[in-house]
Amino acid sequence: MLVFLFPATIGISHVIVGMNMFSFIMVDPYFRIWVPLAIFAVIYTVYYLITVQLYKSIVLPKER
Repeated sequence: MLVFLFPATIGISHVIVGMNMFSFIMVDPYFRIWVPLAIFAVIYTVYYLITVQLYKSIVLPKER
């Protein structure tokens, strides 16, 4: 799980800092920031679940 959380945390903080840098161009850069973050969380969770299932089926030995 840490393998997935670390890049997500770094990426989200990178986006938030980047939005702050360009706040002089945008009126309200953090308006409804929860919408893209929620979409990102849903997609990333689905990606995590698919990856875990593939790992279990490919790497872990099958019981007989």
